[in-house]
Amino acid sequence: MPLLLFMIGLVWQLTRLGVITGCRLILDATLLRAWHHADPGAAWVRYRNKPAVFGYKVHTLLCHAAMLPVLCVVTPANIHVAVLAIPMLLASVLLFGFHIQVVYADAAYFEYAILSFIVQVLGASAAIDYNLRRRGKRFLATLFFLSQWRRFVTGPRKGIERHFAWAKRYFGLKRFQC
Repeated sequence: MPLLLFMIGLVWQLTRLGVITGCRLILDATLLRAWHHADPGAAWVRYRNKPAVFGYKVHTLLCHAAMLPVLCVVTPANIHVAVLAIPMLLASVLLFGFHIQVVYADAAYFEYAILSFIVQVLGASAAIDYNLRRRGKRFLATLFFLSQWRRFVTGPRKGIERHFAWAKRYFGLKRFQC
């Protein structure tokens, strides 16, 4: 609890100073392996064509302008990433008074509830990656679709991948110990 209050206070101070704007936010999660197989908080998760992972998932809401985390939640690995999307966005608005304009996310967040919350409640644009394989193999992407997709979705999301790589490297999260 003290660490949560410290993070909220730090983000609030950075928001007050204008470092974190909160206009454009990036939403994503990453997996962390558990250090020991008997860890009581960890859980198993299995993705297609990948080996099962026993560990945790770190859900992060990142400010695109400052490339700094706004909120961070750690859950067992079997919790779906979309479960915490709406509560994290709502908490960022209530705690810090953000006026969100765009929310960037990957294809795991492409759900009707999240899209409608972003557009109708927050009044923001949802730049959520769309998996073309949902339409089937007969669907061909147009050049216009690909150019817009690269410009508005994949470009800004590279920031959160750099953030996770930096955090895992410098905070020792690759070999996460609980």
